[in-house]
Amino acid sequence: MTEGFTYFLPAKVGDTVYEIIKGSVISESRVEFYRIAGEQAHKNRVMLSFVGSDGKTYGKMRKLTAFGRTIFPNRQQAELALKTKEERL
Repeated sequence: MTEGFTYFLPAKVGDTVYEIIKGSVISESRVEFYRIAGEQAHKNRVMLSFVGSDGKTYGKMRKLTAFGRTIFPNRQQAELALKTKEERL
């Protein structure tokens, strides 16, 4: 753990979150774990899991800074972010 820092995590392990992918698709995922320190490649990242169309569970790493930008705690916030993005174009 990085000394001298306090992390406020945007979601709890097990929570469902909604991610905007491919610019316009909302994907539902579950928070598997957070990796705050460790290997440089995975520092300050969160592991999200999702079930693919084939029924298998997959994982993806995302930066903590993605919360509020492309990852949201509910579908309504993700849809609002998409709408706002589309209105800017």
